[in-house]
Amino acid sequence: MKPKQRLLVLGFRVAWWLLPKLPEAPANAVFNIVADVVWLFNGKGVRQLQANLAAVVARPVDDDAVRALARRGMRSYLRYWRELFSLTAWDKAEIDRRVQVSGLAHLDAALAAGKGVILVGPHAGSWDLAGSWLAQHYGTVTTVAEALEPRALFEMFTATRIAYGLEVLPHRGGPQPAFAVLMQRLRAGGIIGLVSDRDLSDRGVPVQFFGQSVGMPAGPATMALRTGAAILPVYLHNQGTQVIGEINPPLQVDAGDDVALVTQRMADVFARDIARHPADWHMLQPLTRGQVRSA
Repeated sequence: MKPKQRLLVLGFRVAWWLLPKLPEAPANAVFNIVADVVWLFNGKGVRQLQANLAAVVARPVDDDAVRALARRGMRSYLRYWRELFSLTAWDKAEIDRRVQVSGLAHLDAALAAGKGVILVGPHAGSWDLAGSWLAQHYGTVTTVAEALEPRALFEMFTATRIAYGLEVLPHRGGPQPAFAVLMQRLRAGGIIGLVSDRDLSDRGVPVQFFGQSVGMPAGPATMALRTGAAILPVYLHNQGTQVIGEINPPLQVDAGDDVALVTQRMADVFARDIARHPADWHMLQPLTRGQVRSA
């Protein structure tokens, strides 16, 4: 492991050890300060976030309102990390206090159909906190995670998520292909959860998204068409000290549909929900691998 990677791993270990021990108010203040400093430095990630948010609100990327929105976005993004690091200290009652979910009737009906459920959402809100709530109330949820480097970092994330009830499959390099395992879980009537607003494979389905042609993963639509599982788009956003999860009705998926059509429907729901709460959309990366970062 390279020296920089060792420092990175050490930093994450310290954060996971320290944050659960700190009172929330000072921890929140520190993370807000860090977010503001990162925003002021205006590095590549912040510039990309600002470019993505400019597309959401249909304003010039250098607009003062877009710049202010990016500042709120960085605070929301750092809140995600603070809550992830603190999660190990929260019991079921505390997680229940922090998470509020609407649209559970859609999830219950889809589970009752017995063909499995595909929860999809963009990178928004505190998805680890929401995932812990879901696992506590509905049992094991299977998800896929990008294989991080160094490997020790990926293993730390995986161990944390397993501890609160997730089954985590590496995007690449697992004992079985992730897609095959997901299909097994759906055919057994289980729940899978996938962050699906960014393609990691360079084989994404082209969709129109905030006026751009971008690639989104084909997996959700492909699995739904093959298994009959329901696709339920979910959006997470922050409200005070709570994370609010909104489960949408199932996407229309008919036997004659193709993957591109279903994926476009998914993108349309994502775009609508992101536009309602843009500051909680944590997209600091290009939407497609070929997209050039904002200069």
